[in-house]
Amino acid sequence: MESDPDLLQTEPTCAKVSTMVVKLHPIVSEFATQEEADRYDIWFRAKVETSLRQADDPSTPRHTADAVTQRLDIVIKAAQGKHAQRRLA
Repeated sequence: MESDPDLLQTEPTCAKVSTMVVKLHPIVSEFATQEEADRYDIWFRAKVETSLRQADDPSTPRHTADAVTQRLDIVIKAAQGKHAQRRLA
């Protein structure tokens, strides 16, 4: 796949350094540079790996859908009560 020259721009990071920073086009990437995208990718992959490891660990607490729904209902009702008091004040 060929690169669109309008989508990628390069400029030196410093006049004395020959390293180039690839600026990413905002339509193509939410990151300003490839370096930022690479750092995010490393961070994200580590988070996913940790989550998968925890999911496979038998000692990780498990919650049924019904238990989660009940807990969320309590949290939502408590929040609605707080907001209702604000509206009355």
